[in-house]
Amino acid sequence: MNKVFIIPILFFFLSCTNSYDLILNGLSNNYVLLFDEMDKNIYLEHYNLTEVSHKTKFKEYRNAVSNFYAADKDILTYLLKYEKDTVNVCDWIKTRNPLSSKLNEMDFITNSKGALVLFDNFLSNESDIRIPDYIDKLSYKGIVHFYSSNKNLSKEELKKEYRSYIKGL
Repeated sequence: MNKVFIIPILFFFLSCTNSYDLILNGLSNNYVLLFDEMDKNIYLEHYNLTEVSHKTKFKEYRNAVSNFYAADKDILTYLLKYEKDTVNVCDWIKTRNPLSSKLNEMDFITNSKGALVLFDNFLSNESDIRIPDYIDKLSYKGIVHFYSSNKNLSKEELKKEYRSYIKGL
């Protein structure tokens, strides 16, 4: 009898995880935003794209952004699982222009910090993915405490509380 209950719960968990993975994979197409910064031919050659495939990737990226903001608040729990992933460079937030000679710290953020950026965006933004000016003030300890204290709130109430939280940083 217990197996009957375990299978649906496991299926639900796996389907949510897979949908969140799909969102993150779609966000990794953010290099399409470089199209306007680079010479068109160099961009297409560098990313091995045609104009048609660029448009397809651009739609995939925009859909991923929309799906990210439309996701249920459990995506926040999923993002917090990246806390220890401090080795892999995050490709969900921003792709560095390969032709630029300028480098800054945000060009090489890890998945751990990228997950904090997405956590923040989910609760404080509604359209594009951006790196907030206060990113260095965010910590997993603070975010986990905030989320643990407020996870029973609705998504909209959670956003309201988060806005108050970041004002206090």
